[in-house]
Amino acid sequence: MLKDVHKYYSLNLKTIGYLLFIKIFGNTSVNSFINIIVPIILSVLLSFPSEKRDKNFNNYIWAIIIFIICFNLLSYIATYIKNKNEKWKSLLSSVAEHISAIHIETGTNIYRMHKHTKSSIIKNQLVDKTHFNQIADFQEMSFLVCRSIYDIIERELECYECEVTVYQKFLKSNNKKCDNIKMIAYATKGSIIPSTYDKIYTINKNAPNTVFMKLFKNNQSDAIICHNQKSVKEKFIWLSESEEREKNIHQYIGIPIKSNSNNVVCILQIDVAQKKLLGRNYKEVKYFADDILKPFSSILYNAYERDNVFNTFYDVWANSCSQR
Repeated sequence: MLKDVHKYYSLNLKTIGYLLFIKIFGNTSVNSFINIIVPIILSVLLSFPSEKRDKNFNNYIWAIIIFIICFNLLSYIATYIKNKNEKWKSLLSSVAEHISAIHIETGTNIYRMHKHTKSSIIKNQLVDKTHFNQIADFQEMSFLVCRSIYDIIERELECYECEVTVYQKFLKSNNKKCDNIKMIAYATKGSIIPSTYDKIYTINKNAPNTVFMKLFKNNQSDAIICHNQKSVKEKFIWLSESEEREKNIHQYIGIPIKSNSNNVVCILQIDVAQKKLLGRNYKEVKYFADDILKPFSSILYNAYERDNVFNTFYDVWANSCSQR
C-alpha cells in the first residue's frame, strides 16, 4: 500500500515538474524577456573599464553566456513538446468532430427509417429494401469513414499523398470454394479510384501474400504497422496494378476488424507517401493507429454488426409478408 502511495506521489511530482518545465521554458513572454534582458546585462558588464573589473569578472561573463545558451536550448525543447502536444490535441479534436458527425448522420437516418417502417407496418406493407440500405449499407459507412480519416490527415497533417481504404471479406457461398475479399471503399487525393478497387481476391494458399491478405489469412488481431519505407519493403508484396504507387509508400497502417465470431471481416488501411508523417518512429505511428484510427475501426465494427441485424430483420419481415 505504501509503495503505491509513493508511486502516486512520484508520478504527481513528475507531472508537476513536466508542466512547470513547459509553462516556464515554453512561454514566449518569458523567452522574450530573458533574451532581451540578459544581452543588455551582458553588454553593460562588458562596457565596464578593465580596471573596474574584479578577478571573477570573466567567470560572470561565461556564466551568463552558458545560462543564455542553456535557457534557449531548454526553451527550444519545451516549445517543440508544446507544439507537438497542441498538434496532437488538434488531431484528437478533429477525430471527435468527425465521429460525432458520423453518429449524428447515422442517428438521423435511423430516425427516418423508424418513421418509414412504422408507417409501413400500419399500412401492412413491406418497406422497400432501398430504404433500409440508407442505414444498413456497410459500404456507404466505409466510404464515410475513409473520407473522414482522409480529411483529418489532409487538414491536420498537410498530407499531399495518402490513401485510405477498407477491404471486406465475403464468405463463400454454395457455388464458391473459398472466401473472397475486395476493396469496398476508399479516399484518395482528387477522389481517384484506386486500381485495386472492387477487384476480387480469393483467400487460398495460392493467393498473393499481400499485406492485407495476411491480415485475413492469419485472422490477425494486431495491426500491421510500417513506420518507414524499409519496413514497407520488408512486409509488402507489390501488386502489378499498383506497384508504382506502392513503392513510394513510406508509412502504412492496417487495422483488422473482427466480428464477435473472432473472424477478421474487414480491414481499415492507410498509407502515406511522406516520411514520418504519422510519426517519427514505430512507437509514434502505433500511437496514431491506436488513438486516431481505432475509433473509426470501432465504427466500422458496429456498422458491420448492425447491418447484419437489419438485413436479417428485413429478410424475416419479407418472408413473413410473402406467407400471408
